[in-house]
Amino acid sequence: MGKVIAIDTETTGLGWEDKAFCVSYAWKAFDKLNSHVERIDHFPHVPTGFDTWVFHVAKFDLIKLLQSGRLKTISPNV
Repeated sequence: MGKVIAIDTETTGLGWEDKAFCVSYAWKAFDKLNSHVERIDHFPHVPTGFDTWVFHVAKFDLIKLLQSGRLKTISPNV
């Protein structure tokens, strides 16, 4: 399956115009689950080096990461 990361954004509401204020993410490395929660302004960018990204509502979370400047582009493979 490769390296997997789960990412979720927390926002001020459910609308497209609402802002992300927090990001949580988790991944497994060396049989240990690692997880972090960070304020969006302390989250420099989406971690790289993962084969699979898991989202609850990918379209929403990816747009929020783009709007906040934490993600520069979305691959056409998404």
